[in-house]
Amino acid sequence: MGNDNDKTLRHPAAQNALDLLDSARCVVDREELGRALDQLAIRLTCDLIDDNPLLVNVLNGGAALTGALLTRLKFPLEVAAIRVSRYRAERSGGVLHWHDDGDLDEMRVAGRTIVLVDDVLDEGHTLAALVRWFEGLGAQRVLSAVTVRKDVSPQAAQADYIAIEAPDEFLIGFGMDVAGYWRNLDAIYALPPLEEAEEAPVAANEQPAADQEPAAANEQPSADKEPAANKESAADKETAAKRDEPPAGATKP
Repeated sequence: MGNDNDKTLRHPAAQNALDLLDSARCVVDREELGRALDQLAIRLTCDLIDDNPLLVNVLNGGAALTGALLTRLKFPLEVAAIRVSRYRAERSGGVLHWHDDGDLDEMRVAGRTIVLVDDVLDEGHTLAALVRWFEGLGAQRVLSAVTVRKDVSPQAAQADYIAIEAPDEFLIGFGMDVAGYWRNLDAIYALPPLEEAEEAPVAANEQPAADQEPAAANEQPSADKEPAANKESAADKETAAKRDEPPAGATKP
């Protein structure tokens, strides 16, 4: 990356992201991840080859898995995208924000098999809200595929297709981010617990996180997800759940 003098030329947020990556440990390397994706694609093919499914990329976290599946699924399908977020600049989940439905309406969804494609499942509130929304548009069935399912309990929804099982840590890479960075890694890394990270002079979470999924200890910001020390209280979860639905009368997120 150049010598130490190059650090003075980097954007501070980019330098913070590099410092965070230096503190992370690899939990799933590129080869293991590739094998898991191959197996995931085989299961999807066996189940959906005759279904004319609509794969819905849950942005931004689902982009990496969606791209990987598109080169592995050799049967007719359509692709769309939707953008929701919960994490923003935090490591723990908050209110679900609906940004863009990607022109997904009843005409396109009714009677179809929908496959929601996302990076990580932790507490599952985002996934549960999306399933309800697509069912409300008349989908025949709504399935979900995720790169990682974290060992979090309880979970508001369950994924149907899972590439990797992982402990409840703050993960980055292959769609999962910290403050919007490192979705582009081709392996999966775990950041140190938040209290340890705060001891270092980094401010990676000052940047608005793109969007990540519900977290227990860390539902990753999909540019938003989190560590075990930051679980929401029961009251916080109840309040967030009441706000997860689109406004009354809305026809789309």
